[in-house]
Amino acid sequence: MRYFFLIGIIFFYSSTLAQFGQFQSVEETESAIRINTSKGKIEFLAFPKETIQVKFSRTSAENKQISNAVIIQPLKNVLKVQETEHSLILLREEVPVARYQKHEESIRFPLPGEDLRFTSFTSDTHVGFRYVLNEDEEIYGGGERAISLNRRGYHLPLYNQPSYGYGMGATALNYSLPIVSSNRNYLLFFDNAQKGYFDIGKRNESLFEYGTIGGELNFYFIKGKSQTELSSRLTVLTGSQPIPPRWALGHLQSRFGYRSQQQAEKVVEKTIAADIPIDATILDLFWFGNGEPGDWQMGDLDWQTDRFPQPEKMISEFKNHGVETILITEPFITDQSFNYREAIEEGILAKDSTGNHYVLTEFYFGKGGLIDIFEPQAQNWIWKKYNKQIQMGVSGWWVDLAEPEHHPSDVIHRIGSADEVHNIYGHYWDEMLFDGYRKNYPNERVFNLNRSGYAGSGRYGVFPWTGDVGRNWSGLQAQLPLLISMSIHGIPYIHSDAGGFAGGEKDAELYTRWMQFASLTPIFRPHGAVPAPESEDPTIEPEPVFWDNQTQKIVKEWIEYRYQLMPYFYQLAYEQWQNGLPVLRPVMNGNSIEENQFLLGEDILVAPIIKANVTDRQLFLPEGRWLHKQSHQVFTGKQWITVSTSIEQIPVFYRVGAILPMKPVFQNTKNYPEDFIFHIIKGEQNSTLNLFNDDGNTPYSIGQQQFEIIQINLKNVDDKLIVQLTSRGDYKNKAQQRNVKFIISQIDEVKTVESGGNGIDFQYNAFTKQLFFTLSNWQNNSRQIIIC
Repeated sequence: MRYFFLIGIIFFYSSTLAQFGQFQSVEETESAIRINTSKGKIEFLAFPKETIQVKFSRTSAENKQISNAVIIQPLKNVLKVQETEHSLILLREEVPVARYQKHEESIRFPLPGEDLRFTSFTSDTHVGFRYVLNEDEEIYGGGERAISLNRRGYHLPLYNQPSYGYGMGATALNYSLPIVSSNRNYLLFFDNAQKGYFDIGKRNESLFEYGTIGGELNFYFIKGKSQTELSSRLTVLTGSQPIPPRWALGHLQSRFGYRSQQQAEKVVEKTIAADIPIDATILDLFWFGNGEPGDWQMGDLDWQTDRFPQPEKMISEFKNHGVETILITEPFITDQSFNYREAIEEGILAKDSTGNHYVLTEFYFGKGGLIDIFEPQAQNWIWKKYNKQIQMGVSGWWVDLAEPEHHPSDVIHRIGSADEVHNIYGHYWDEMLFDGYRKNYPNERVFNLNRSGYAGSGRYGVFPWTGDVGRNWSGLQAQLPLLISMSIHGIPYIHSDAGGFAGGEKDAELYTRWMQFASLTPIFRPHGAVPAPESEDPTIEPEPVFWDNQTQKIVKEWIEYRYQLMPYFYQLAYEQWQNGLPVLRPVMNGNSIEENQFLLGEDILVAPIIKANVTDRQLFLPEGRWLHKQSHQVFTGKQWITVSTSIEQIPVFYRVGAILPMKPVFQNTKNYPEDFIFHIIKGEQNSTLNLFNDDGNTPYSIGQQQFEIIQINLKNVDDKLIVQLTSRGDYKNKAQQRNVKFIISQIDEVKTVESGGNGIDFQYNAFTKQLFFTLSNWQNNSRQIIIC
C-alpha cells in the first residue's frame, strides 16, 4: 500500500506541473487575495465558519458560472497575505489558512498530519483539480450512489441519471452532488453544475480528481470538528430548508398508480377504516393520461375526466378527512398532449442547433419536447398550469423525470447546452415552484416531491426520493448509504420508495423491514409499481391495508410510532431550518461513519434490519449511554453490541439524558393533539429541551413571532428530581391548556410526585424502571414538579 501511495504522489507532481501557470504577482483586494499567473488568476475568498473559496479563472477559457447554489457574499477585509521566496501565506485573523507554493504551483490547506495539496489539470476533454489522499483516508459524498458510503476506489460520474430497479452496486443515480467530505473533517464543494466526474482513487489509489467539461473552476474548502458540523457549515453557503408543512412528516400514501377517482377514493377509505394514520394521497400520471404506450398524454397537466370525473369533489372530500392531494408533473410535453402545439407556439421548449424546438425521438414516453425551464416565459407557462390545480385544492407537487431523464447532448437551452445545464435543470424547476408559492400563496408552505436537483435545492422546499429502486433486499440495503450521504451533504429530507418500487415478489418480511426502517426516516412514503390490470405479473400493492393481518398490524404500529414522534420530527425540521443540522445523522465510530445504521437527530439511534431471517443484530453505539427501546436495558457507548430482534421490531435506542417530545396516537395532522407526552431518559447530568411549536403551516412563523418554545429543565438535586415546565410565545389558535404526560425511564425508586404543594397520582414499573404521571390542564405557565 505504501509503495502505491508514493507512486501516486510522484504521479501527482509529474502530471500536474505548471497547470496553474508560472507565478507573476499577488494583490490584495477588499474581498479577495488574487494571484496572477501565466495561465490566469487564482482568487481566495473568505466565507463564514472557516470556509475558503478558491477560484481559478483561466485566461484561455470562458469560465461561465450557471450555478446559483451559494446565496451569501464573501467577507470583506478578512484575508491577508505574506509573501516569501517560495510561497504566499494566506492569513485569517493572523492564523495561516492556506498557502500557495510558487515552485509546485500548488495550493495547500493545513490539516492535522499532512497538508491538503491541490493543483489544477487540463486534458483533452476535461479540466479540474487534483489532490493527494492520505493513505487511510475515507471520502464520502458525490450524491446518490448505491455503493459503500466510503467512495474511495470509485469513479463517479457527476451527471444525474435514473437507474430502473437498481440495487447495491449502482454508481450513478438520479441526484449527483459535486460535494465530498473526508474522515479528516473537511468538506469540498466544487460549485460547477456542468457534466463532470469524481475519481476517488480509482485510476490511482492515492489521488482524488475532480474533472468537468468546462465552466468556472472553483471549490469551497470547509473545516469542522465533525461531519454534522461540516453539514451545518455547508448550509451557511447554500441555505437550509424551510420547515415543511407538518402534514408532510406524516404517512404519504402513493402508488404507480391510482387509475381512477373511484380507486383512489376506495384506497383512502380503506386506510382510514383500518385506523392507519394518513396525511396525503399522491396521484401518478393517470390523473392526466391513460398511461398506455402511445397514449401517455404527458404534458396535458389537466384532469383525464374519464378517469377522474369530479376531481374537485374528490380533493375536497379528502381534505375533509385530513388527507392532502399531491399530483405528479414532468418537464416533458409529448406530441400526444393537447398542449404540444401551444408549447411550440409559445417558444417554451428547448431548441436544436437551428433555433427550432428540439424533437425528442427516443424518449420512453413518445416523441415530444422538453420545457426550457431557464426561459422566463416557460416558467410563467408552467406556473399557470400549477396554479389552476392549486386553486382546485391541490396541496403539493411531485416533479418527476427532472434529471432530465432524456436529455441529448445537442439540446440547447437559453443559458447553455444540455451537458452544461443538465445537473441544474431540476434545481431551477424547484426555484420556479418555490417562487410561485412565495408570490401567490405566501401563507402556505411548499411541498415538492422531486427526483433530482443540485446543491442548495433544499432551500426551495424539496423532498427528494432515491429513484426507482428494486423491490428486493439489495434495493433496501442500498438505501442506508444513499440516505446518509445525501443527508450529511445538504439534502435533509431524502427518502426512499418504502417497500421498493420495481419488480420483485410479494415478500412480507422485506416489506415489513422496509416500512419499519422508512417510518424513522425524514419522509415516509410507501410507493411501488402495481401491474396493469391485464398483466400476469403478481399484484403487489404498497399500501399496508393490502397485506396480511400480521404484516398490517406490525406496520400500523410503526406508523403510529412515527406519528407519536411527530413533535420530535418537527423539532428536527426546526433545527435544520435554524442551524442547518441534518435530520438523519451519521453514527460515528471514531472519525469513520458506520453506514448500516443512523441517528435520527441527536437522541434516537436506528439499526434497520436489511437482510432476511435476521434474529440478532450487531450494531455500534456511539459515545454516551443508550437505552434499548425494546428491552429497557442500558448500554455504554463506543462499543459494538449484539441485540436480539424479531419480525415485530428493529433495534431502536434512546440516548440517556434525552427528553423526547411525543404525542398520543392520532389519525392525521388535521387533528393534531394539543396534549403532549415527554419521555425523559434520566441520566446523571441535568437535561434541557427547548421544543419549537407553531401552527404547522405558516411559512414565516419564526419571523412573525408566531410560535412557542416549550422548555423542560430536568435537575438532579440531592435525592430529588425536579422538572421545570415553561411555555414562551404565542401563535394563532394556540391551545390555552393541555394535558402533559410524563414518562421517566431509568428512575430507581419513587415515593411522591407533587407540583405546587399538591400530590400527583403516578404509576411506577419497577421492572422497566419507568415512572408515569400526567399534569392535567396545564395552562402554559411555569410549573415545577418534584419527584422524590
